[in-house]
This record gives sequence, C-alpha cells and structure tokens, in this order.
Amino acid sequence: MKILYLVTKSEIGGAQTHVFDLAKHFKMQGHEIAIMSSPGGWLAQKSESLKIKYYPNDFFINTFNPAVMMQAGDALKECLKDFQPDIVHCHSSFSGIVGRMTIKNRIPTFFTAHGWSFNDGVPWIQKVLGIVTEKICAKYSEKIICCSNFVKELGMKYKIAPEEKFAVIYNGVQPSEVNLEDKFKNIDIVKIVMIARLAEPKNPFLLINAYDLLDEETKNKSQVTIIGDGPQTKILRDLVRDNNLFEKIKFTGMVDHGEIPDYLKNAHIFALPSKWEGFPYTIIEAMNYGLAIIASDVGGIKEAVSSDCGILIKEDDSSIWAENLAKLINNFDLIKKMGENSYRKLKDEFDIKIMFDTILNLYKNK
Repeated sequence: MKILYLVTKSEIGGAQTHVFDLAKHFKMQGHEIAIMSSPGGWLAQKSESLKIKYYPNDFFINTFNPAVMMQAGDALKECLKDFQPDIVHCHSSFSGIVGRMTIKNRIPTFFTAHGWSFNDGVPWIQKVLGIVTEKICAKYSEKIICCSNFVKELGMKYKIAPEEKFAVIYNGVQPSEVNLEDKFKNIDIVKIVMIARLAEPKNPFLLINAYDLLDEETKNKSQVTIIGDGPQTKILRDLVRDNNLFEKIKFTGMVDHGEIPDYLKNAHIFALPSKWEGFPYTIIEAMNYGLAIIASDVGGIKEAVSSDCGILIKEDDSSIWAENLAKLINNFDLIKKMGENSYRKLKDEFDIKIMFDTILNLYKNK
C-alpha cells in the first residue's frame, strides 16, 4: 500500500509527531510512504533519516487566502502524479482543506482532526470560516478521525458530517520502562515541567503567575522547567525576571524531541495551562513517565487525565492554580500516587499499538 501523509508544518509538534510515528511504523510494516509538508524543519529531517520520500510544499502555511490554497493544491497535484498513492491521510486544518478539496476523494482520503479551526476560543471570523470550510471538505473525506471524543462532539455540534463518518482514535505512545520506585525515592525538590510551543493556545503566563503566588517555603521545595520556543518567549522571560523568579523557573528553548524523555524521567509534575486543546500529545508523554498532571480542563484532556492521575482546573485564575500547585508540591505521597496511576492508565489505554492497529483497519476497510 502506498500512503501519502499531509501535514501543514514541519516544525516539531503534536500533529507532526503523530505523522512521523505513523510513517515510521507503516514503512517498517512494508508499505511505501511519502510525506508532504512545509519545507525544512524537524519532520523533513526525520523523514530523511528514515529514507521516507518527502515532498516540500512552499505554500503549506496557515491561511484562508484562496490564491495560496490554489498554489498549494497545484504542488500537491504534482506530488500525486509522481507518487501515485493508494491512500492520502491529511493532518492539520490547512493541509486537510487543500488535500481534500484537491483530491475530492478520487483517492481515498482520510482526515485526522487533532483539533478544529473552529475550536472554542478562536476568533469568531475564523470560527465561521472554519465551520463552513470543514462542512464542504467533509464530503470529500473517507473518514474523519478525531483524536478525542471532545473533538468528535464539537464536529457533530456544528454538523460537520454525519456521525458515521467520524471515528475516535486516541493518540498513543510506546510505553516506557520507567522505574517509578527510583523516580519517587528521596525527593528533595519537586520538579515541574511544561512542554509546549510558546504561543496560543498554550498559556504559560498562567503557570508563571501562579508560581509567583506560592509562599517561599513551597517555592524552595520546587522548580519549574519550561521546554519549547515561540513568539511568547521574550515576554515570558521578562515576566520571570520582573518577578525575580529566574532562580526557580528555567527556559530550555527548543530541544530535540529525542531529549524530551530525559526531562520527563527526572520530573514529578507536568503542567499544561491552555486556552483550548484537542488531545495534546504532551499529556500522554508525561503520563508515560509517571508524572502527576496539573492542566486546564479544556478539550479532550479530561479523557486522559482522571482525578486519580492529576488535577484539572476550569478557571484561568492564577490563585486557583497556585492553590493546586501548592497542594501537589507539599504532598509527595499524592504526587507519587497520581504518577503511578498515570503510568498505569497510559499502558492500558494509550499504547501506540492500539492506535496503529485501529488506523490500519480503517485503511483496509476504505
């Protein structure tokens, strides 16, 4: 089977990680794989390392500009002529629109909604455009794969497609072999980590402001590492400096994805303040290394994080975040219990093999 994956950006992120996992797995299973995304970046490099055919598309950018979309579609047509796929699987909004409107399901075309362009919290003009466009594109979708029930329900709420066209398949990761006894032995400093692109919908300001509200004794028991880069980086660093938190909150900038497990192995709490989400990969990556979770109660996060695995907070209120951070930092036994439950749930529900097998069944039953 020849499978072409489309994803808008090549920079590291949840959708790109998902595409690379699928491409790597199905290549190892003997299928012929190609990827199209914007030029350069993490995904292009990873594709080259695995000798996966890679088609750069200069016009894969997030825009509703019709001229850019037509140029992106023309580049896709050239790719289709060259690669001649049996299946096309689109990821992310822009490539999902261009892919489906160009192919019109003449080749079986799947679309994975990692989130919608009309997610709660986006500007209303984008919301309306997103709903109208997705309804049109749904007609040219073999199946719409949703990464959470929340994403499916939002699609149904706006009547994007009939229910039978949707399939919910959770993201998955390869279960780690982390030793939780060693991880939680003799904790002197509670290590909190956040991994994100420092841009909306993520809200690291909430974490920093909450941490600033902690009493000195609680701060002295903990430290925060923020991993990632983005347009908010400078203002976030300035906020940390202005609040005199530079000894307690560290920024790593962008790190290679292969280094992420080292940070998670050595951390105890994973924090993800966010304005909206589909089903973030970073949550299950953190669960895979036995971290207690504190996160915004948005999107599909609650489908992964139950109350025995972490704390979900509905309000964008730094005082409420501070209260719950202190609750965790000052209770090592609670952190350990939540971390153990996170790891157990990851292995039971979010093993990557489940994701691979379910997606392959959809491909075969096209």
